[in-house]
Amino acid sequence: DGSGLQRLAAGTANQVLQTGGAGANPSWGTVSSDFVKITSGSISSGVSSYNIDGHFSSTYKTYELIFDDVYVSSTGIDLYMRIIEGGSVISGANYAYAYRYQGVNSSGQNNVGDTGGWTSTSAGVTNNLSSHINQSAMLHFRIYDPLATDKYKTITHHNFANYNNNDGVLSQIGGFQYRSLNALSGLQIFCSSGTIQAGNWSLYGIKP
Repeated sequence: DGSGLQRLAAGTANQVLQTGGAGANPSWGTVSSDFVKITSGSISSGVSSYNIDGHFSSTYKTYELIFDDVYVSSTGIDLYMRIIEGGSVISGANYAYAYRYQGVNSSGQNNVGDTGGWTSTSAGVTNNLSSHINQSAMLHFRIYDPLATDKYKTITHHNFANYNNNDGVLSQIGGFQYRSLNALSGLQIFCSSGTIQAGNWSLYGIKP
């Protein structure tokens, strides 16, 4: 305070030292973040489907779900996603999805394409994955207002993957809409055949 050295008492756990501005004393405070890690997990053995459920709340309106190091039991396997309502996986024909891919094959040739469906029983999110950890896929999803009961639910994604054990790489951008007004409790990811061998995931909430 300009009158000499002052001793600041110790703060509590997780506090940080903050300035009070010009002419003001510093103080301990708690940092508030609008982007918060809620939970995380991993797929540690071969499963045909995997559920992430029970983590949405009124605290956040938007969520990001990030997978890394995802690989499958054999080449040519595609991944799909379904909605979970109140703990139940929904397989009705209420999904409309589309994504576009840009890639290059192992001969250096570009390939471009798209896929989608309007009355699907699930939403395609990536295709032709590899079966080795060193050629694994990275998947990034954004989930918009999952608890809303006045609108259809929208999920977008951007993925990057090495496909079919080094046949090439693909960047995929797209999303899907679940045409229902019911609130969501979670998501299921599953494969077209075989199993998901491994993968790590983290779920983040974004405050409104």
